[in-house]
Amino acid sequence: MAKVSDIYRLFLETNIISKLLCINFLLMRVLVNNSLPNLFVIGAPKAGTSALVSAIGQHPEIYVPYKKEPRFFDAPIYYDYEEDYPIRSIDEYLSIYNSLYSQNASYRVDGSVFNMYSLASIKNILKLSPNAKFVVMLRDPESASKSMHAQRLKYHINGMREISEKFCTCWRSLESRKAGKLYPEKCRNKFLFRYDLLYSYELYIPKILSIISTENIYIDWYERFKNIPEIVCKDIFSFLNVKNDFIPKIKIKNPSYFIKPRMYNKIVSYMVWKSYRLRKSFGLRGTRVVKFKKLLFEKKIKVNNYENSECDNEVRAFFEATYKYLKTLGLYEKSHLSKTDSSNI
Repeated sequence: MAKVSDIYRLFLETNIISKLLCINFLLMRVLVNNSLPNLFVIGAPKAGTSALVSAIGQHPEIYVPYKKEPRFFDAPIYYDYEEDYPIRSIDEYLSIYNSLYSQNASYRVDGSVFNMYSLASIKNILKLSPNAKFVVMLRDPESASKSMHAQRLKYHINGMREISEKFCTCWRSLESRKAGKLYPEKCRNKFLFRYDLLYSYELYIPKILSIISTENIYIDWYERFKNIPEIVCKDIFSFLNVKNDFIPKIKIKNPSYFIKPRMYNKIVSYMVWKSYRLRKSFGLRGTRVVKFKKLLFEKKIKVNNYENSECDNEVRAFFEATYKYLKTLGLYEKSHLSKTDSSNI
């Protein structure tokens, strides 16, 4: 790729037509640099990140693309097979941010939360956007594990649905899953079913903090966002050095529920899955499809069977090191250790 310095030298030495071409090249470089994503909400899944991105995206200086989670940098974590990657090139990824509103915004958001689990992903982000800012939302690991289990019960096909509606059954399958067993049939996203790895934050956050400067990363707590969302948003706006008196509307996103695996629901899910490529060409994806599916699905089953489950002590014992690490971050009071809130934003 030609360097800007070479183009500038050519500009000084050539005729008027070449000068115009040089100006066009330089303008394109400016536009590209002004539309690079530079705000990454990198975790954790089921920690209110959808609601958070929706909230901060209402700020006039922050742009959120139609696809909140492009899954470009974190595709190797989320998908088991490269053929499933939704975005195949950097050009396709950057095209998501190719709009006048994006270029005029101070920040452009990528909300792909599985970036938190890969140091390589973070390094690649920094190569593209060296001054990028990062936001991390964490959640009590027991509560988050149960919420992720409920999330897996929203699916019907393609190996995305959990093997049991009982959380403890799935939790106790983790030892077998370490050996590649007891995943859903035809599963192509095995990491989503590893609750033990998803919420052992001490495995990931220290490494992230080792390569991101403290002034470029903001870490907060899901329960705090749930209880005082306006204050958390104000803190994030201050972190980003944008107008912090803007008050967004907080909307519930991705609530916890599951759908019974009835044939009708399976057919609807299958049709949505098989039509992805065609729908993508017409722009029929993302929130538009989610709303359509919600209208068609049968009655949802509200999650209300997670409190005081029989394996709570096992789960808390497993995450003992995680709870100790969370204390060092100063995110929440000790009283949270004995509470589990399985509701979800």
